[in-house]
Amino acid sequence: MGSGEPLLVLDPGLFVVSANRAFYQTFQVSPQDTENRHVYELGNRQWDIPRLRELLEDILRHNTKFDDFEVDFEFPIIGQRTMAFNARKISSGWDPTQLILVAIADVTTEHKRASEQLKSKEHLRQETSDLERQLIASGRLVSLGTITASMAHEFNNPLRIIMGFAQDLLSETDPASPQYKSLAIIDEETRRCEKIIRSLLEFARPASAELRATDVASLVKKSIDLLANRLYKQRIEPVTEIEEHLPEVDADPQQLEQVLVNLYLNAIDAMPDGGTLTVRAARVSKSSENDRADGMIISVTDTGFGIEPENVPKIFHPFFTAKKKTGLGLGLSICQRIVGNHGGKIDVESQLDKGTAFKIYLP
Repeated sequence: MGSGEPLLVLDPGLFVVSANRAFYQTFQVSPQDTENRHVYELGNRQWDIPRLRELLEDILRHNTKFDDFEVDFEFPIIGQRTMAFNARKISSGWDPTQLILVAIADVTTEHKRASEQLKSKEHLRQETSDLERQLIASGRLVSLGTITASMAHEFNNPLRIIMGFAQDLLSETDPASPQYKSLAIIDEETRRCEKIIRSLLEFARPASAELRATDVASLVKKSIDLLANRLYKQRIEPVTEIEEHLPEVDADPQQLEQVLVNLYLNAIDAMPDGGTLTVRAARVSKSSENDRADGMIISVTDTGFGIEPENVPKIFHPFFTAKKKTGLGLGLSICQRIVGNHGGKIDVESQLDKGTAFKIYLP
């Protein structure tokens, strides 16, 4: 969510679904500080204000909205500031669940009050439109999280029992027996069910990022090495172009590796007859890359069959698949979530019959 004013999205339980960079910068918190946190627990409970509590709960009960509710916040460096809260329900798209969008403006002085009110109307119109598209995934996450958390345990227990009996019977059955093939199919399909459940749980309940100084060049090399054998078998040439003396970035190396491997696997699927997989990493400055802050760009480019233009805007939607015979279509959605939790962004460019390029921006 790119906006000059802090924005916060809450689910019906008033837990944080997402926030924009301006929110994190203004209130001096990170995405990890807000993940799965109740709104009243933010900022050492500075948000636990009885009147704010009443207004937010009234939105949920009576579908109301409120504007310019002022709250005094104490910030460590700049001291006390008066913040004006505006909140209303927004749709999450396909899901009937209604989310709450909270827009916050600094109204410490009258000059700022007038300026922020003018900007607020313009920003809210644009941001609401963008958020409704982006929060299709968040709306699915809210519903899917509730469902998967309650059913995973009940489903996995009988599944593991079936797998156990199937494996025991397989070990005791002669491979030449007519029953052996049927038992092998049962074993294979139960394993596939187990993998589906793991994918759903990973999407609905992503692990928190454990950020530390990470060497991107080493991470790229390691992730390519993991798939070297598969690349060789499919006649795909890996090419790496890493800028020298790249600085380290604050990242969770395991999660970042997961993103890269997922992009490589998609690239392999897009090049069934072989091709070239190119991975680049370079520093980027604010003036040269979409007016973002200084950071790093990691790109993964293939020479495959590309993505149809009408499908490019849908590529990060949960459960969307393009020319794939297997999988749930959650991989790119999970990648987008991981990159977002790192304060970054992932984009895609594609041309039919020429290839696809994914670009990961990390601050």
